[in-house]
Formats: sequence, structure tokens, C-alpha cells
Amino acid sequence: MSAFPMAMFTRFAAANQYRILAPASPAGCRVVTSMAPMLEGTAGYVYLSTPGSIVLHRVPTSWRSYWWWSNDGSDNGYNPINAGEWSLRWNGDQGYLSIMLKGSTDDGHSAVLACPRR
Repeated sequence: MSAFPMAMFTRFAAANQYRILAPASPAGCRVVTSMAPMLEGTAGYVYLSTPGSIVLHRVPTSWRSYWWWSNDGSDNGYNPINAGEWSLRWNGDQGYLSIMLKGSTDDGHSAVLACPRR
């Protein structure tokens, strides 16, 4: 898991769009996404924020990389997070984030999350 210090998070927040997704895990972990317009779509990262920590931990997506990309073929910067085309479920300390691709019922990108026990 890759760590991203909160100081760097606030420095880059002006260039990217960040969003804290709901719900939090029962232990208080939060999922944070970052998005930036790219050619013909949007690219983004998924992070896990644990309670009491100032570090965001980058989480790999289903492509075994640390980023996701949505391409709708236009230059409008389509963003599946802002469009509400995602779901987040928790089962105890295990979570599953699904980011859907525009116009598809297929799970375009997903991330399996583990909230550390205290």
C-alpha cells in the first residue's frame, strides 16, 4: 500500500478534485477519491483514510494499478464519481468500491478495501 502524506494532499487539492465517499466503515475508515480531467475523460486515484491518521493510503483498482480512467470519447472531462456512478459497501472491516463506466452496467473499476483493526 502506498502512503500519501496529508500535507501533499492539501498542496495538490487545488489541481485535482477530491471527494470523500460515504459511508464510512464501522471502524471509521473513509474512502477518498481524486480526479483530474484527461484527454477525452477523467483519471483518478482511490485512497483509504484510517481514523486518527494524517496519511492517505493509495488503494489499487481492478487493473492492478493505482489509478482509474474513464473515457467517454469527448473532451468534457466526464467524471463517474461526480455523476454518482459508483457504489461503496462495507462488511465489517472489508469494503468494496465499484466505479462504473459511462453507459455500462459492467463494473469498470473496483477496489477492495481493508480497514485496519484498532
